[in-house]
Amino acid sequence: MGGHALIIGGSLGGMFAAHLLSQSGWRVDVFERSAEDLAGRGAGLGTHEALSEVMRRIGIGGQTALGVDTSRYILLDARGSIACQLDYPRVMTAWARLYRPLKDALPAQHYHPAKSFVAAEQDAHGITAIFADGPRASGDLLIAALQTSYSRLRYSPISPVLGASASSGSTKYSMSRSSSSSSSLGCGGAGGGGGSSAGIRTFR
Repeated sequence: MGGHALIIGGSLGGMFAAHLLSQSGWRVDVFERSAEDLAGRGAGLGTHEALSEVMRRIGIGGQTALGVDTSRYILLDARGSIACQLDYPRVMTAWARLYRPLKDALPAQHYHPAKSFVAAEQDAHGITAIFADGPRASGDLLIAALQTSYSRLRYSPISPVLGASASSGSTKYSMSRSSSSSSSLGCGGAGGGGGSSAGIRTFR
């Protein structure tokens, strides 16, 4: 049976940590800096089988379609002409499509918005998170699921730091103006002409 976990950051990393720990018998509380609903944030995401497996493991996979099936990437040059086509089947989704079911499945009493983490203290009995508005929360484990929170913990005098970093965001494709960019994606000469790559589009 687990103890009490304090999760700093209520984005995707924090939500996944909360559900997985809860399934392992931990009591969890999530503390999010923003007072707003995070569902309106984020961007498009490419999914992987590991993501689908975790969603199923925590009991929310398969209830709705995860996203849109795509079959290939088309790279365009600076003139807008097709420079390369890459067969790469995957499911593209939206950040909110992942976040919303994770947030809804977490009991409301365990989600604490408008809590800006400032410091942590640790002793033989556990670890305490300190927030900007004054209140404290104590537990057995603290997980920093937001990069800014983690940096504050990492450089604090706590030893050992009971935390982990998990930041969310979208996959970025950085295409330089050289032929090596196409080659790194498997588009080396076949399927596309020369010239510099300027963008990527996905197609069903």
